[in-house]
Amino acid sequence: MPNSKDGEADIFTASISGEGTLAWANTVTSQEDDFSRGIAVQDGNLYLAGSLGGPAVFPGYALYPVPHVDKQDAFLCSMRAESGTTRWVRTLSGKSGDTQEAFDVTADIPGPVYVTGYFMKSLYAGADTIDTAGQEDVFVVSCSDSGEIRWVQTAGGPGHDYGTGISTTFSGEIYVGGYYDVQADFGSIPAAGDGGSNIFLAYLQLPCVDAAGGTLTASAGEICRSETVVLNLGGYLGSLRWESSPPGEDIWSPLAADNSATIALNPSSTADYRAFLESPGCAPDSSGVVRVTIHSPPAAFISGDTTRCFDGTPHLVRADLTGTAPWELSLRHNGTVDTLITGITSSPYFHPVTGDGFYEPVYIADSLCTGSVSGSATLSYQDTLIASPGTGGNTCGVTFALQASPTPDSGWWELDSGPGTAQFFPSGNTPAPVVEVSNYGSYKFRWTVTRGSCISGSVIEVHFFELPVIELIPSAVTCGPEYPLKVATSAGTGRWATVSGPG
Repeated sequence: MPNSKDGEADIFTASISGEGTLAWANTVTSQEDDFSRGIAVQDGNLYLAGSLGGPAVFPGYALYPVPHVDKQDAFLCSMRAESGTTRWVRTLSGKSGDTQEAFDVTADIPGPVYVTGYFMKSLYAGADTIDTAGQEDVFVVSCSDSGEIRWVQTAGGPGHDYGTGISTTFSGEIYVGGYYDVQADFGSIPAAGDGGSNIFLAYLQLPCVDAAGGTLTASAGEICRSETVVLNLGGYLGSLRWESSPPGEDIWSPLAADNSATIALNPSSTADYRAFLESPGCAPDSSGVVRVTIHSPPAAFISGDTTRCFDGTPHLVRADLTGTAPWELSLRHNGTVDTLITGITSSPYFHPVTGDGFYEPVYIADSLCTGSVSGSATLSYQDTLIASPGTGGNTCGVTFALQASPTPDSGWWELDSGPGTAQFFPSGNTPAPVVEVSNYGSYKFRWTVTRGSCISGSVIEVHFFELPVIELIPSAVTCGPEYPLKVATSAGTGRWATVSGPG
C-alpha cells in the first residue's frame, strides 16, 4: 500500500489482523513535520492523537486540508476502525507561533474521549485562552464522541511540564502520567521538584458535566415485521442506555442491546424508543422519543374452481386479502402469464378471467409490506351444447309430430307462444312427442337441452289449419248451357273443377 510523503515526517496508521495480515494503511500528511503520539480503539472507532506542522490532509475527510495555526498544533481525530476513513478531526492550537502537542488518548464506552499533552505559552479552550504558568504546561482535554470539546484541565509550574500518558477506569476515573521539572501545581496540590525531571501520576477528579440527550433518529417510522430499523443518537453526553416502552404508555425498560450510538433492531411489535443518558454525580437526561410501528405482512388466498359453459361472460376468481389497503396482486395463468392488478381497495376481491386453466397467486403487497400467497383456482369449459329442434311446418288439424334430434343430455319441449294451449304426448321430455293444441293458428315451440350448468334452446313454428267442410246443393236439370253452382257452407278456401262431361 504505497503512500506519498509531503513533509519531513508524516503520520501513518495501519490495521493488522491477529495473524499478521495487513487490512489497510493510510497517512496524514502536510508540508511540514507531523507526528502521531497515541492511539486508542473503542466500539468500532479508532482515536489518534499527535501534532501537525501545517495544514494536513486526513483520509476520507471532507475538510481539505485541516486548518493550521501554530508551529505545532495538537490534534485528536476519530477514524472508522474497519476502513480507516476519518470521522472527525479536532485541532488544539494557541496564539500564533506557540506550540501544542498531544501525546496520548483514551476513550470510554461510549465516549467521551480524553487526550493529554503539553502546550507552550497558550492554548485555545473553546472561547477561552489559557496561558502557561512557565515554559510548557500539561493539558487534559475531554471531547464527546462527535469531537466537541467538553472541558479542559491544565497543570504545571515555571519549568517544562508534559502529559505523556492517560487512562480511564470502568468507573470513569482518569489517571494522567508525565513529567515536570522545578515544581508544578496540579489544581490545589503542589508537587515539589529536585532540580531535574520528575515523574508524576495524577488522579483527575472529573468536573460535573450533566448528561445531554442528544438527537435520536430512526431509519423508518413504520416497518414490516422481520425487517430491521436502525436507531441513531447524535450529539449526546453521558453513558448511554437504550430503552423501550409500549406505545404511548411511558413505561421504560432497558433494551437487550449494546450501548453504542447506533443500533439495529428487529422488533416484533410497535414500541416507543429513547436513549437514557447518565453522568456520574451529575444530572441524567434522555433523548426524544421515536415510535416504530410494526405492520404484519399481507396475505392472499385464491379460490374459485368451476366448470362452466363458454358463453363469453368472464368467470370471477376470488382473492381473500389481509393487510392494509390498497393492495397489488399478481396472478399467474397456466404457469407462464402474470397479470399485475393494482389499486385493490377491498377484500374479498373478485377478478374476472376468461381463459380456461390454472390460476395461482405469485405476489401480494399492501401499502408497506410484501406478503405471502396461497390457494389456486381452476376454470374448465364444457363442450359446446346445441339444441336441434328439427323443423316446423303446416298441418291440418290440431296435432303435429315434433322431431328434435336425440341427445344424451336432458331436454324438454314447451310452448313458447300461440293462440291457445298445448299438450305433449306421451310427454314433453322426449325429443319426438306429438303436440296437440287447443285452437287453430300459428304456434312456436321451444326445445331446450341441458348439461350440468350449460343450457341451450331453439324454437320452431307450426301453423295449425282447420279441416275444410263442404255441403253441396243437390244436382238439377237446366235448359241451356249455364247453371249456377252453389256451396251451402265451407271452411277455408276452395275451387270448382269439372269431373266428367261431354264438353
